[in-house]
Amino acid sequence: MGTSILATAGAALPASVPGLRTGCVAVWAVSVVALAVLLPARACHWAYHRDQARAHLLDPAVAPFYG
Repeated sequence: MGTSILATAGAALPASVPGLRTGCVAVWAVSVVALAVLLPARACHWAYHRDQARAHLLDPAVAPFYG
């Protein structure tokens, strides 16, 4: 996810900026919570609406959002 990449890159910066590390940890935590919420939601969507989920994968406009 882009948010965790942003947090990792910010934490790896060679410059010492006050509050940067805390901000990066907060962004990373939000990323972890989002992943923990969205992953089961996606699994339920696949379990209960398989035809619609498959249609999303076959749609060229939606497919890039799956990575």
